[in-house]
This record gives sequence, structure tokens and C-alpha cells, in this order.
Amino acid sequence: MWSAISTLLGWEVIFAPVEGCFRHGMQTAPLDWGTPHFLRSRREPLTRLLRDISGATADRRREMVTAAWLRHCGKAAVGISWGGMTLEAVRAVAGAFPGGVVATVCGMLLAGGSAWRGGMPDLVMVSQCGTRGRMVEVKSPRDRLSDQQVAWLRSMERAGADVAVLKVLADD
Repeated sequence: MWSAISTLLGWEVIFAPVEGCFRHGMQTAPLDWGTPHFLRSRREPLTRLLRDISGATADRRREMVTAAWLRHCGKAAVGISWGGMTLEAVRAVAGAFPGGVVATVCGMLLAGGSAWRGGMPDLVMVSQCGTRGRMVEVKSPRDRLSDQQVAWLRSMERAGADVAVLKVLADD
């Protein structure tokens, strides 16, 4: 879900016409995706985007993902599996978390490329009324948090997200 939201909101940043990054129209990401060059060549528009997301109301963030969905639905792009989600679910998640959290996730996934794809919390939960969200990492009795998972949870907490680790107990 977060990858999809990041791609939808960051579509224009990802697919910005940067010289040498696109060789054909079937690319799902620029050639510099996941490299330091990606961020260097797009720092200004990415910074503006994250500022806009952070300052947007929940309703505005829902409008932003809806507009992007309607513009790009069905197009192949890194981070999106169109069959695995609905517009309603994307809107719910985009609006349930504070703007700073959504901006932080988008920044991590867009600027960090694949480096942040691992370690995302297992569950994204949204209250029935759609006004609150929580990220949950689930661990089995003998499992422990990886360094990447700890980094995600700490980043989300610093951004103001409600995060939790759910430890499943063994049935004795």
C-alpha cells in the first residue's frame, strides 16, 4: 500500500524528464531509480512534493491520490500492482495517517528507492471512520525485529505514526 501511495503521489518526480534516464516508453522506472543520482537530479521537486504532502489535510491527501489514480490507473510503474488494491483503500490510508507520516514514507521510498522496500511494517490498519491509522509489525514467538524493521518503526514514530509490534504467542 505504501509503495503504491508513494508512486502515485510521486509520479511526476519519478517520471520527470531527466536526461539519459528513459530509453523507451515501456520503462516502469527511470534508469537511475534507487541510485544517488535519482535524488540529486530530482531533489527540488521531491522536496516540494514532500512539503505539500506534509502540509495537506487528510481530505487533500485523499484528493491527491485520487487524482493521481485517475490519471495513471493501469500504467506500469515501480511500486504499483493495480490488481492488489482499490482506490478506496489507497484513499483510506492516505487520509488516516498524519501528513508528516505520509510525507516521511513517500520520502523514504522515493529517495531511497529499493533500500527502504524491505522492513516495512506488516500491517497498515485504518479505523472504521478512517481518521486514524496504525502500522503493525507482527513477530512469531522466536522471531526478532531486523535492523531494517527497527529503522522503519523508529522513522515512523519520529514522524508521528502510531506503530506497534505484535508478538504472537505460542499455543501451548
